[in-house]
Amino acid sequence: MKVDLKKSLFILPNLFTMSSVLCGYYAILILSDQPTSDDFYRSALLIVFALFFDGIDGRVARLTKTQTAIGVQLDSLADVISFGVAPAILVYHWSLEELGTAGMLVGFVFVAAGAVRPDAIIATTFTKRAAAELQERARAQLLARGLTHEAHRLMASRIG
Repeated sequence: MKVDLKKSLFILPNLFTMSSVLCGYYAILILSDQPTSDDFYRSALLIVFALFFDGIDGRVARLTKTQTAIGVQLDSLADVISFGVAPAILVYHWSLEELGTAGMLVGFVFVAAGAVRPDAIIATTFTKRAAAELQERARAQLLARGLTHEAHRLMASRIG
């Protein structure tokens, strides 16, 4: 059995992305029980490691020419976990917990802002890169079988 290395390269940047997710996830787990000052330190260090992995995954994808739409989506999800949820939980347990519901809402605003940002970037990138291609595909598919999901999205992006 022969392994095609060209196809296997697509896994490499996603492994770095998943390493970032693992760091964010473990940072959250460390803080799930009564955190100590050592737990805060380890959690913050894991978020820094996630930053390292996040910086590498895009570079690896560009160097190996293995950029994919799934990789972009996975990277955005990893960013929400590692740089939205994990730091919000860290700060909540460190200083906002004593504020009760107000502290929880402050942490949520941070997470929500982090969750919306990647979607806005992806939507802008999607619109700029794919508008012409989707218009052409939509015209061809409209004649064949009606409006496609991409055409609906394109029309919604033009209206909004």
